[in-house]
Amino acid sequence: MEIDRRRVLDALPAMIWIALPDGRAHFVNQRWSAYTGLSLEQFRASGWQAVIDPEDQPYLLERWRSILESGEPGEMEARLRSAAGGYRNFAINCGPVFDDLGHIVERYVVNAEIVHRKRAEETLRQREAMLAAAERDFQKA
Repeated sequence: MEIDRRRVLDALPAMIWIALPDGRAHFVNQRWSAYTGLSLEQFRASGWQAVIDPEDQPYLLERWRSILESGEPGEMEARLRSAAGGYRNFAINCGPVFDDLGHIVERYVVNAEIVHRKRAEETLRQREAMLAAAERDFQKA
């Protein structure tokens, strides 16, 4: 039994879009549209840069170009703007799909929110800084 790909991708608990071999979007799932507030047509017209934090755009654009050129899977991180205007941290994973001749026909892009990981990383940085300060104070004594 074959299930419609759209239904499957809409059922997954992730923001997913599919790109053509040249990187242009040709599908977005419901979670992507709900979070960004953009339909596929709006996404195509404005480009994915419209939802990327301006500070992250140079890195992400270079990384995306590198992934497209290599034909390999890739991972990036960026802050994505929600329909409400706020930004959240996401891990962005991209994987190519090949035809029988080995040519890339699509790239699946999965965006997973990583706010909890970012908070844990910040907490760890703060604790490491406190420990380093305590060690310095101890050595002075």
